[in-house]
Amino acid sequence: MNDSPRSPVSGDRPATPRWVKGLGIGIVAVLLLVVIVMVLNGGQHGPGMHTGMSDATGRPCSAAGRGTGDPAVADQAARSIDIIANDSLTVAPYSVSVAAGETVTFVVTNAGRNVHEFTVGDEAMQREHADAMAHMPAAMSHELPNSIALQPGDPKRLTWRFGQAGSLVFGCHEPGHYDAGMHDSISVS
Repeated sequence: MNDSPRSPVSGDRPATPRWVKGLGIGIVAVLLLVVIVMVLNGGQHGPGMHTGMSDATGRPCSAAGRGTGDPAVADQAARSIDIIANDSLTVAPYSVSVAAGETVTFVVTNAGRNVHEFTVGDEAMQREHADAMAHMPAAMSHELPNSIALQPGDPKRLTWRFGQAGSLVFGCHEPGHYDAGMHDSISVS
């Protein structure tokens, strides 16, 4: 009898250590868990999550409890209001008046060479959106139900059904624009 250890035959591979097998199984389990969590959460990301009917914090617009209103279908609009955004960091007209419950289509044109944005909301929503924008990569294009992004020369439409009487604001939250005065008032009566 030959009790000497068997010498490897050409083509035989050494056995995989148990710790390597365990590590591989662990990595697969973690990746599977990540995929399951993403699927259950719908793949949503970021402060506004960029899906559904939400404000800058991700809350549903109609459930925000602020009476600002909701997105609407353009066919429901009683009128349209032209808004011009330009590189002098102003918007025209300087103020807008609407009735509570009125549906309006804003026709917003970027007359400048820089990217601009048009966001409708109360002061708190504007602050929340500004905070969300501050944490967003510079080149990330985004739109929410109450906000549209405008490339130079772009005309875009945003249709909004206004809620309760009060004061709202429309403005641009591209870096530095809002703080430089690129915002104006909406009077809801």
